[in-house]
Amino acid sequence: MCPSVSGGVTDRGRLGGWVRGGCRWKIGSMYLPACLGDFLRAQRRRVRPEDIGLSTSAARRRVPGLRREELARLAGISPDYYARIEQGRARRVSRSVLEALAGALLLDGVQRAHLYWLAQRATPSPPGSGMRRIATSLTALPVVVIDRRLNVIEWNPPGRALLAWHLRDSPAEPGRRTGTGPRQGTGLRTGAGLRPNLARMLFLDPRTRSLFGRWHQEAAHVVARLRHAAREHPQDHDLTALIADLVLDSPEFAELWRRPAPAGAEHPDAGDPTRFEHPLAGRLTLSAAVLECCDGSGERAVVFSAEPGSASQRALELILARLPGRPQCNVR
Repeated sequence: MCPSVSGGVTDRGRLGGWVRGGCRWKIGSMYLPACLGDFLRAQRRRVRPEDIGLSTSAARRRVPGLRREELARLAGISPDYYARIEQGRARRVSRSVLEALAGALLLDGVQRAHLYWLAQRATPSPPGSGMRRIATSLTALPVVVIDRRLNVIEWNPPGRALLAWHLRDSPAEPGRRTGTGPRQGTGLRTGAGLRPNLARMLFLDPRTRSLFGRWHQEAAHVVARLRHAAREHPQDHDLTALIADLVLDSPEFAELWRRPAPAGAEHPDAGDPTRFEHPLAGRLTLSAAVLECCDGSGERAVVFSAEPGSASQRALELILARLPGRPQCNVR
């Protein structure tokens, strides 16, 4: 029987009662692959399809929780590969696959750490945690942290005031399901675990569209970014669903998506400064520095800044001055 050990401490409750007979632990980790499969099987049965946005038929399901093929699809891997993992036949499961499985199974910190231990992998820091610290620590510049699907993971108050002054709620908590599933509307809802999505906002929200002085240039940039992500992650179910929704909901996105990739699309973050037409501060032109997370999560922090002493700098200061808790001043 596999002991539920995390740092030498048994914690059956938080691990979902996964301990079962028939899976032995031995010094040297000889039986850990079987224990990994046993753990995944128990966690898979714990998650209800409706918990992760899957529609279920009225017919009675033969197994509790998720089916193997459902979990494989959510994690972006083939059903055959997932079956080999669960059966203990896969060698050295990669960190990216483990992270995808942890997200699909809604594992908490203890469960996630144990998953990595069973797979004989060092537990990484929470994905993008460094990016989020950048966003929350910078107070004088707008920062937005996004994933490869352009979901907003975090933004600081200046970033929100610049890009989403009209949103009422803040982005969803890290680890909660994002709003990239089919037919989620404009991506402006942030309740019930949904995050804003910059691509949806740009193509489907009139206020976001009017924010960009060179909208067509920004639209081409977003399409290039999604095209790059789709090429790098062809089995990302949520990314595929997002692109399909945008093709259906936005004729302009569909037209750009059908066109051949232009020169320079291999580096979609390279580009000219962004021109904004902000309703509170007027016109401003900001440069964007992109910081890529090196943990394989695809999360990036985009930091906007203005030329010192320019009219854009004064406009940015006007946005900052209107933030709650900031001393009010006259910005000319």
